[in-house]
Amino acid sequence: MKNANSGAYPAYKQQASSQACAVLRNMATLILHGPAWKTFACRGLAAFIVLAVMLPPAWASDSCSAKQAALEIFLNAQPNHCVQDAECDGYYLSVDACAPPVAMAKPGVIKAQEPQLLKLQDEVREACADSWNQRPACSPISFQAKCRENRCVNAAPAAKAEYPYAVIRHECAPWDGPAIGIHLTQSEAREHEVPAPSLNISVWRGLPPPTDKPIPLRTGGVGIATRCLSLEKCETATSATITFTSYDENSVSGSYELKFKNGDIERGSFHADWQDYHELCG
Repeated sequence: MKNANSGAYPAYKQQASSQACAVLRNMATLILHGPAWKTFACRGLAAFIVLAVMLPPAWASDSCSAKQAALEIFLNAQPNHCVQDAECDGYYLSVDACAPPVAMAKPGVIKAQEPQLLKLQDEVREACADSWNQRPACSPISFQAKCRENRCVNAAPAAKAEYPYAVIRHECAPWDGPAIGIHLTQSEAREHEVPAPSLNISVWRGLPPPTDKPIPLRTGGVGIATRCLSLEKCETATSATITFTSYDENSVSGSYELKFKNGDIERGSFHADWQDYHELCG
């Protein structure tokens, strides 16, 4: 398949580069009178413009994940102690209509922190507006706020997992450094090959990962997530967040949310045992 970024620049990029180069030629004539400088500057500026046109969507996606993570950390820090179920309730505070409510001790966010909540919610709306406008509408997710081990939790029955099997492996980062790979599948991964369809989440920075802290994978090149409908048909998530609730030498568990270009969202929880598999990194 031909790379969409190969070949000639699109017309709007060529036009922008040409206009910028014209400005630089005038500057060169006035300042340096040097044709070599003009050629170098135009090439450099053209490359910069192409990058400037291509990168903002990635920055926007990273910003959306980062703002959502900041809001989630704030919500998780709210009072959550309880003795009985009646002291708990669910609150739709994450802004994202596709996200479940947050279980908290009544009456929810304390009054003194409401301005901070509103500020974080506004930041999420602004950062995520473009990506959310491209996906299907979501209905509110039901909940059952219960008191478990003196903490308010959402005890609503989980939907049947679309990917009921999971393994975690020691793998390699793109630069051959250490990484971990979590593979969620519909059939058991008995061999080294991951059976399709599958969700694949790689983390290669900040290992071992922290627990109970959302990790936006694209921020700072932390990792990557893909969905493979077949072994030959895989796509990279436009944004992805993983949260580990436990991580030790025997197994890991947590939750994930992956978003794709066509508006699809894959979210759920996992429990993965370590598989006896080590990639040989350079």
